[in-house]
Amino acid sequence: MRIVELVQGTKEWHEHRKNHLNASDAPAMVGKSLYKSRTQLLIEKKTGIIPEINSNTQVIFDKGHKYEAAAREIIEQQEGVDLYPVTGVKEIDSLLLSASFDGIDLNETFCFEHKTRNKTLATVKSIDDLDKQYKIQMQQQLMVSDCNKCLFVASNGDKESMVQFWYESDEQLAKEIIAGWHQFQKDLEVFETPREEVKPEIKALMELPSLSISIHGEVSNSNLDVYKSAAIQFISEINTDLQTDEDFAQAEIAIKFCDNSEKELESVKKQALAQTADIDLLFKTVDHLKEEMRSKRLTLNKLVKAQKEAIKINIVNEAQDQINSYASKIEIEFEGVSLGKVVSDFSGVIKSKRNLASMRDAVDTELARLKIQLNETASQIRENLNYLKSLEDYKFLFNDLRAICQKPFDDFKNLVDLRISEHKKKEQEKLDLERERIRQEEQDKLHKNIVNENKKPNGKVNLKTSLQNAENRCQDETTKVIDEKWMDGKLQWITSYIGGEDFSIEQIEAICTIISLFDESEESKKEIFEFVEMMKVKYK
Repeated sequence: MRIVELVQGTKEWHEHRKNHLNASDAPAMVGKSLYKSRTQLLIEKKTGIIPEINSNTQVIFDKGHKYEAAAREIIEQQEGVDLYPVTGVKEIDSLLLSASFDGIDLNETFCFEHKTRNKTLATVKSIDDLDKQYKIQMQQQLMVSDCNKCLFVASNGDKESMVQFWYESDEQLAKEIIAGWHQFQKDLEVFETPREEVKPEIKALMELPSLSISIHGEVSNSNLDVYKSAAIQFISEINTDLQTDEDFAQAEIAIKFCDNSEKELESVKKQALAQTADIDLLFKTVDHLKEEMRSKRLTLNKLVKAQKEAIKINIVNEAQDQINSYASKIEIEFEGVSLGKVVSDFSGVIKSKRNLASMRDAVDTELARLKIQLNETASQIRENLNYLKSLEDYKFLFNDLRAICQKPFDDFKNLVDLRISEHKKKEQEKLDLERERIRQEEQDKLHKNIVNENKKPNGKVNLKTSLQNAENRCQDETTKVIDEKWMDGKLQWITSYIGGEDFSIEQIEAICTIISLFDESEESKKEIFEFVEMMKVKYK
């Protein structure tokens, strides 16, 4: 780790953070931060503009720094080491990673990360219960430094409020962080800064005159005509083309207004009814306006729900198309090998989102996660296929390549090696059987030839001459390959022992069978000796 001489919170420190991939930003990078979205981090990195800290937030930060300093002294006493707040940098896999440590010892044995205690952190019972955003930050700190563990502390600057747990390096999480930063940089290159998000401005609705009606046998006093004119104008001006967050907010206000107006009209009608039994025109007008308000309210209600659902579906479909296209481009490299179905959760990640901006951020974060997953799968397939390329002659053994190509490399290699080994074994068995068949055929042919060539008029065969002829035949290369047991003078011992006795055809065939098994061992010699002696006694 290279230590950078910076004081946390200074202008130089902020400039340093703009040009590095920081541990405190890592949770937002993977979409796990409770305080900053991935889209917000992309905007900051693209524009270099960091949101200004208001006075209330600065008070919170100052209090947090105070608690951190006090907690550091307590931990120093507890662990018996001096801890120093430093900023460190390390390049890993072409990524310039940075981490600001709340404390680290000179030997980089362990580091210290402090958070202000809150209700959530106060309930944490073990490191396993700690939210992942904190683990991600500490993991990058361990990656930047040579430490193998980090002490997480949540406190208000005193020992009594202190909650602390040891976090040890997680290799899998480290891989996720590296893959996440690589994908973040790819996304950053093509990221287009969205138009400045403006909080939807709710326009003031048209004020309708207060409806007043007085009846004494007839309508003696009413401003119903004025009210009607204003109400009809208001209804006609309500926007039903809903596209933006502002449109939806305005529509929801209009729905409430229409609902209230309906109730007001009903109330006036009841008041009028109490004064007279039948003022037909008055009631028809009131009923008409009430129905107009109701109709517009119901229409807007349906529009809001339908349009929101349509926009959600459109956002999800666009994201699904993007990830499918991304997968297809990767698959081109693998010539028919599929990455498999991409299992996404775009619908799930937008369920609790209230506005379009938060929906798009959640979908973009899920999209980045899936791209990372596809990149890892592609890397696995690439490694497996490269191994198989060196064994091109055995490619026919892997017709199920699509099903097995995503296995971990060691499993894939073992499977490939096993199939090839079994195939070689079977082929060798076939070859051995074929060689044995040919050897047997040639041996049978050789025996018959020996007998026929050395047959005497009386039907006897001279064994010595026959065996010598057989040995001479063995000089022929084809015969030598078929039956090497006739070679290297092995027949000399047998012929010198037996002499020139004459044997029948049946006897010579039997002797040839014994000789074919001869391996010059004492046991074999003994068997042949006993056999020949038996032949002499029986047939001589």
